[in-house]
Amino acid sequence: MTPKQEELLQKEEEIQTRATKQGKLEREVWLEEDLASLLGIRKYHLRDIAAANKLPYIRLSKTHRLYLDSTVYDWLKTMERIID
Repeated sequence: MTPKQEELLQKEEEIQTRATKQGKLEREVWLEEDLASLLGIRKYHLRDIAAANKLPYIRLSKTHRLYLDSTVYDWLKTMERIID
């Protein structure tokens, strides 16, 4: 497993932990800046992923987007790899 894959797996586990804590989400939406920071990527890279229709978002204005926590979690699950 590459260091980037390990980092993504750790971030996925953090999101899952938050989602299951007390049976509800701690945070239901992510601002673009906050999500990019959590994932360890630049904001423009997150926009590229969203523009490629790989990560759904809610467009508030031309420059502001929101990402649902459940959508981010589902997206991370699609990137999960099983390594033998």
